[in-house]
Amino acid sequence: MNDHQTIRYQRQASIGTLTLARPAKRNAQNPLMWQELARLGAELLPDETLRCLLVTGEGPAFSAGIDLAEGMAGILADLAEGPLDEHSRAVGQAAAGTFSWIPRLGCASVAAVRGHAYGAGLQLALACDFRIFAEGTKVGLLETRYGLLPDMGATVWLPRIVGESRARELILLGDIIDAAEALRIGLANRVIPGEHLDAAAAELAARLATRPPLAVRGARRAIDAAWHRGPEESLELAQEEQIRCLRSEDFKEARQALAEGRDPHWRGALGQEEPEQHVSVPGCALTRYRIGLGRLSVERAPCSKPNAPTAKPSPATSPPPPAATARNPGPPALKPSAGPAQGRTTRPEPGRDNPGGAKSNPDL
Repeated sequence: MNDHQTIRYQRQASIGTLTLARPAKRNAQNPLMWQELARLGAELLPDETLRCLLVTGEGPAFSAGIDLAEGMAGILADLAEGPLDEHSRAVGQAAAGTFSWIPRLGCASVAAVRGHAYGAGLQLALACDFRIFAEGTKVGLLETRYGLLPDMGATVWLPRIVGESRARELILLGDIIDAAEALRIGLANRVIPGEHLDAAAAELAARLATRPPLAVRGARRAIDAAWHRGPEESLELAQEEQIRCLRSEDFKEARQALAEGRDPHWRGALGQEEPEQHVSVPGCALTRYRIGLGRLSVERAPCSKPNAPTAKPSPATSPPPPAATARNPGPPALKPSAGPAQGRTTRPEPGRDNPGGAKSNPDL
């Protein structure tokens, strides 16, 4: 899985990390990156041992969007000027569906966004279940500035996340908003100081990896069904997933663990336990996670770097609560962290917030 030129994929225990790896181009997306993302998706979709996917970008930016220098001379030019036949339509549909495998994974996903995410970059983040922004991050769908529209998932996912009215505003006007506004409208789940972004995203991924896999998979399917099916069909699907959970080894284990006053050891679809593995959260001086197929224990440990100062953990970077037991009903549902009451929608100035001031700069 690591024979890629534009992305990197690493697996640590049950957590996979996808990193966009074109930092010199601000992780702008070109046709090769789309092909490599599609190939990675084909490999991950049948993997039932994956418990969370973390998506990030190398360097100071998550993704500047489509690389116009390559796109205007490549796939966009072909679709604009070439014959509109079955082949060209298939190429366009393949590009538009580059991120569609992420919502279809059997596990949750987290996007760690810093710097900026424009156009296709923001659409990649929208494909994930959760989005954590670094303070100062700016995002926007700039396609209409070029006479185009965002066709890589934004028209489907954005209305579900922020509501149709706000989605229309962001898509049709092409405005850039900051992290505070993204948090206010629900586009970002959390906004974190930049130096703590990696640790906060890794902690959330580790926490998600400990949840019962069949229940997570079923709940995600039921939530998605509510947007694509009628109420009766959606409830039917939720009931089917619930029956699958009730008849699973996980539910038997949950009842036994409750009776014995201990944490459950989730087995998931495999019906057997995975060997216990260790996961160290980067940038966190207090916590080390030990994870199996849904098992989590927390060890208090010094930072792996010698003489590293131990900072008082903020709410955003504090280790997650332990799993539910008979004496501890478990943590409440994930809620966005408190952010500024008001955000500001900004219009970029050429050469500053608008990286499209020059044709060679990617920003779709």
